[in-house]
Amino acid sequence: MAGSSQQESFISKGTFKRLCLKKKEEDRDVYRWAELPVDGEVYKIVDSRKVRGKFGDCHILTIVNKAGGESKVWAPKGLQREIETEAIKTNPRSIYFCTLGQNKKEDGSGHLKNEYESCYR
Repeated sequence: MAGSSQQESFISKGTFKRLCLKKKEEDRDVYRWAELPVDGEVYKIVDSRKVRGKFGDCHILTIVNKAGGESKVWAPKGLQREIETEAIKTNPRSIYFCTLGQNKKEDGSGHLKNEYESCYR
C-alpha cells in the first residue's frame, strides 16, 4: 500500500509542534547585527547555517569571542558572500570580524548598512 508507507514517514501533530517550538526558541536566541556591541571585540565564526529568512536566503553565524563566549547572529550580506567564497576552497580559512555597527546607506534611501571589518587565518 502506497498510502501506508507515506503515512509511516509522516510526523505526528505533537512532533510537529515540538519541532516548531524548538525552531522558534533557536531563532529567538539569534541576535540582530545591531545588537552586537561596537566595542572593538573580535569574533571568530565557528559555524554558519544557511536558512530561509523573511528577506531571502541568509546565514545564521555561531560566533565566539576571545573569552570563549558563544553567540548567534544574523550575518550581513557582505559577510555571507565571504563565507560562501571561503567555504568552496580546498582549505578554507577561519574568518574573524569586528563589528562597526550600522550606518545609513549613501543612496538616500534611509536604509541601514551593517558595517564590519574582517580578516582570515
